Amino acid sequence: MMVRVSTITRSKGLFHPNECGSVPGLKSSDPCLTLTHKVRTLQRPMPKVSTLILDIKAAFDNVDTSTLRARLLASQIPSYMVVRGSSFLSEKDLYPGLPGLHQNPLPGFGRYPPRIAHLPPSLPPVRPPLHMAVTRGLMVSYIDDSAITVASPSYRGNICLLQRLFSTIALRGRGIGVSFSVPKTELIHGRTPSQRTPPSAVPIQLEGQSFHPSRVVRLLGYWFTTPLATTTHHFRNRLALAQAVFSSVKGLSSPGAGISPFVCHRIANGLVLPILTYGADLLTQNSSALRGMNSFWHRVQRWTTNSFFSTPTSILSREACLPPIFSYCRYRRRLAALRIACAPTTGNPASARLCHKG
Repeated sequence: MMVRVSTITRSKGLFHPNECGSVPGLKSSDPCLTLTHKVRTLQRPMPKVSTLILDIKAAFDNVDTSTLRARLLASQIPSYMVVRGSSFLSEKDLYPGLPGLHQNPLPGFGRYPPRIAHLPPSLPPVRPPLHMAVTRGLMVSYIDDSAITVASPSYRGNICLLQRLFSTIALRGRGIGVSFSVPKTELIHGRTPSQRTPPSAVPIQLEGQSFHPSRVVRLLGYWFTTPLATTTHHFRNRLALAQAVFSSVKGLSSPGAGISPFVCHRIANGLVLPILTYGADLLTQNSSALRGMNSFWHRVQRWTTNSFFSTPTSILSREACLPPIFSYCRYRRRLAALRIACAPTTGNPASARLCHKG
């Protein structure tokens, strides 16, 4: 169903290729990779690059079901797909797209609250048509988060461009009943390692509110700094989150009692490791970040096997059957590179950059 809906909506032009959310085969790393590639490409001729991160207000809670239904029917989308999307938005139920079963939800699904995290991945045409082409820049989005990047000879010129683009998008959104959560807006001015001038403090004015540029911004769980080559902040945050989760898990029982080593291994491999290494498929740790992650991961491995603190760290991975952090992150990056290289350029904006010149 997901592949079918995605293929039909792409052929009908219902969403832009740079929209990545709720599309089969795409991950949150794809728009982030596309954004970082575009920023570095723009910084070659002119290092003054700025990015504005926007958030759609209440997202799918504000989608007009009748407008969406009319748009889908006008595009000759099959009726069962239209019923699937409109029923979810109007009644917050996930109905199967089969005749005679629309009145009975599938067992185990129940009623979904109107939240983005519960949006089924088979409903890509639900996104509002706010995407637009950006001259000497890029606009990329993932469900309700959008990032607009522009470049010009000066940061003040970037601010003027971003203000005009925001006004155009906001006007287009008001026409279909969609607005942006302006207080959640973030601005960052890109820099290169060779720039020696002080960071720009030029703010942007949006709907009467002023936003000063940040040194660090968050997009889809990735923490970006200026310059983009700096990844310490991202992995420091991931380490703090993993440590908090691990402290909660350790409170489930005392060492050697209550939880078997098998369950400890499942918790470490299925809960702690994904939190700790989120973003490793896109970002590379430096020696400082890797040292902190290794120290924490050794604690997790000792907890899994109930080993002594005197146990050499070189054998902890084998005893706990948990991979070393460095090897696992390198494995994640290789898998991500293979996925990007093999993905069709028409369906993945990150893959399209492989054959994109500038």
